[in-house]
Amino acid sequence: MQDPTCSKFYLNGYSRFAPAVREFAAAAAVASRVAEGFQLELLEDNRVGLRFNELWAAASRELKWVVDLSDHVYERLASVSTQGCASELKDRVIKAAHTSYHFVWRRVLHPASLLPWRLCRGNVQANIKELLALKDPPEDPVSSNLWHLGKDNYPKLQLQQVVELLAECPWSSMPAEQQHASVALLHRWHQEYGAEQLLSRALLHQVVRLLPRPSKLDRQITRVIAKYHKTQAKNPLRASGSHMLVQALVRVFKGKKELQLIFTLEG
Repeated sequence: MQDPTCSKFYLNGYSRFAPAVREFAAAAAVASRVAEGFQLELLEDNRVGLRFNELWAAASRELKWVVDLSDHVYERLASVSTQGCASELKDRVIKAAHTSYHFVWRRVLHPASLLPWRLCRGNVQANIKELLALKDPPEDPVSSNLWHLGKDNYPKLQLQQVVELLAECPWSSMPAEQQHASVALLHRWHQEYGAEQLLSRALLHQVVRLLPRPSKLDRQITRVIAKYHKTQAKNPLRASGSHMLVQALVRVFKGKKELQLIFTLEG
């Protein structure tokens, strides 16, 4: 506050904070490292079933960073927030970090550790064999269907492909948001639709996104082929006298050229 080169834009607001608010801000700034680190990993790739081990390691790494933070940092934070109670601030920060860590475990990692998502980690073929070795089918409907198909001598390769496809499922709210956007868009332009028709059309609008589309390489190849055919059509070696005559007659018919025919007689 006494530094003339420091902007007072944020510091003036901090000076009006009560001691309890300052302590909360200092604790949240450190304890939020666990949730923020986990969310950054999800922003890069939110396939939780496939990246279970990586995400768990990331959350554990951030929790360890908070626990191993030097006491000098807490003393400095306490000097501007809790009037020097560094030990109490450290206890609250570590407690909040553990709460965030276990919240991540209960809401994300623990469901991903159960069937059928457990089949996506490691060796999928070995996981399917372990599933089929069970005496009774599991309670999970997806795993139960895989178990029954495997017992009926269904091809193991196709079961493996199903699990690999399951591993590609994203764990985000984007599908729900896209469905809501489809319904809102159709309702805006077709207000006469009833509930059933609106939902049916919205479902079709979503299914279109699941259909395979040409890749970037396929689109480039298509453009090159189109240019090739266009160039081949202009090849002068492919033009004959009859083609030139027809072209001249068309231009005369359109009024772009006068008809001039030269006949050469021999003999």
